Amino acid sequence: MSAAHPQQLGQAAAEDELRTLPGIGPCYSQLISMRGSGLDDALPLAEAKAREVAGELDGIDVSGDHDYLALAERWRPVRAWATVLIRATAERSVTAS
Repeated sequence: MSAAHPQQLGQAAAEDELRTLPGIGPCYSQLISMRGSGLDDALPLAEAKAREVAGELDGIDVSGDHDYLALAERWRPVRAWATVLIRATAERSVTAS
């Protein structure tokens, strides 16, 4: 699969296709489609650790998709990379205390 293929499909269809591969579930299909295709504004809703840390840093409950999407609006047009950075620093964040 080339990087152009998921871009042509769109995020949801690319994730559906990736989940047909053995061992690829919702979280990894989102991360793969986002990072592998250059979908800089994709928001991986299934990335639980990034969601948890973002909510704690902002002091709000983002367990519901609607609340997390609202929080992540500020990160446009690079929500994917904001998520990657939040996830990468999760061990050093407030949740690690």
